[in-house]
Amino acid sequence: MESLIKGYAILFGLKDETSNEDSGEGSPEFVRHWGWYYTLDSLSNNDRSKWDYYLDMNVVAFLNTLAYFKDKQDYIAEAQKKQING
Repeated sequence: MESLIKGYAILFGLKDETSNEDSGEGSPEFVRHWGWYYTLDSLSNNDRSKWDYYLDMNVVAFLNTLAYFKDKQDYIAEAQKKQING
């Protein structure tokens, strides 16, 4: 389990030693309190009927999906910044 957590350190708010990034900075209290539900809700586009799809995934597939969506969100935010700043 420890190697799994290390492999996905940025998803768990742990410092990733290879990238020197830290995802645990300043999370709102709501997200900290509802973390798992918030994640499911975000992945399912606020559609509770889709939660079981993610809950039934094996752990590695779920974490890979979560990592993809996190990177996609970061990519879109960066592209929007570049567009605004020209």
